[in-house]
Amino acid sequence: MGWTTFTRADLLDDTLLTSMKKAGCHTVIMGVETADQETLSSYSKGLAPEKVKQGFRMCRQRGIRTVATFILGLPEDTEESIKATMKLARELDPDFVSYNVAVPRSGTSLARAAREEGLSEAGVDADQGGDVVVMKTRSLERERVAELKRKAIRDFYLRPTYLARRIFAVRSARELLAEAREGLALLGKNI
Repeated sequence: MGWTTFTRADLLDDTLLTSMKKAGCHTVIMGVETADQETLSSYSKGLAPEKVKQGFRMCRQRGIRTVATFILGLPEDTEESIKATMKLARELDPDFVSYNVAVPRSGTSLARAAREEGLSEAGVDADQGGDVVVMKTRSLERERVAELKRKAIRDFYLRPTYLARRIFAVRSARELLAEAREGLALLGKNI
């Protein structure tokens, strides 16, 4: 039986990954959040860039697929910080990325700070899926955050090396059809 798990890159080690692979783990999803170390520190994420890179490397060495998740549109985000995050995604070279927009969920410190700084409007329902940008950053309007998210998705998934890797991993016509459907669905929303 195969399975997928969420974890932090800094919690992985050789023994754990070897045991996970042996037990059927085929995909590990790790929150990277942002390339900006200062932002990570301000949210007490405790993620060191080298530990994150090491976690992705160790999974790749064991044949475990990886998903890197990122948050775009935090109050601190700038055009430069989002582009640095896009660059980090390419460097980590996971099998998949998930770019999510920051969601100021009711009752959180992010929601309070966003309201106090005028980054989100009172009474605006936050999309819990993070697809709709409901909060601007200190330097970017909501529409620009949405544009940068679409650009980030294209930037990662339309790389020739990524496309070639996905195509050469296909083992059957059925898999090829599934890959094509998923790719078109993803890009259809982000072109």
